[in-house]
Amino acid sequence: MKYRAFHYDMDGVLANSEPLHEEVEKETCLHYGLDIDMDAWSEFKGMTAEDIFRKLHRMHVLKHGDRDLPSVEELIAHKTNIFVDRVWDGAIDPIDGASDLVRWTYGHTDAQTLVTSSSRRVQQAVLRYLNLERFFDDVVTGNDVSLGKPHPEPYMKALARVGARAEESLVFEDSKNGIRSALGARCAVMAIVSPYHSRGELATVHPTYIVDNWFEVPRIIEHS
Repeated sequence: MKYRAFHYDMDGVLANSEPLHEEVEKETCLHYGLDIDMDAWSEFKGMTAEDIFRKLHRMHVLKHGDRDLPSVEELIAHKTNIFVDRVWDGAIDPIDGASDLVRWTYGHTDAQTLVTSSSRRVQQAVLRYLNLERFFDDVVTGNDVSLGKPHPEPYMKALARVGARAEESLVFEDSKNGIRSALGARCAVMAIVSPYHSRGELATVHPTYIVDNWFEVPRIIEHS
């Protein structure tokens, strides 16, 4: 088998949490009176909350001036509090086949990491809710990097932490920003089709593999 290390994104890969992220980010903006484009969220997939709110904050200021807006840190804290509460209220579901895949790859690898743009607090809540904490040797969150996805830093940091070689690593991703990040770190990428990104859209950023579901992955890996 070609791959000796596996690296997972979280939102949209392990959990159907992207709709909740979008919902709570929009609620936060409306709560604080940020003038936002409700159709802008498609470009935010895979980005950190800090990058998202900095961009929204800057857009509002350019259009309207400061007008006593809260800090980016306050926006993130508000969003995070609501998000974590809703996770424990059952607002997210596991992606079909993801839990079984995580367990299968964990038994066929030298190292396995989670690499998410979400904050440490969000990551911990989601993994605990999914009962998957023990299947990752290390975790890289949005709090651990200076440059988030699509920059390769998140996956480069994961490789360094577990001593994995990029040419022997396979990343599981669902967003174009995440795919760009993993490819920039020289890893192979298995991308899953989702309501946000069709097979054709994923193909534009050239992942190594594209799958419709996680159930077909073990066969692909075994024959790699």
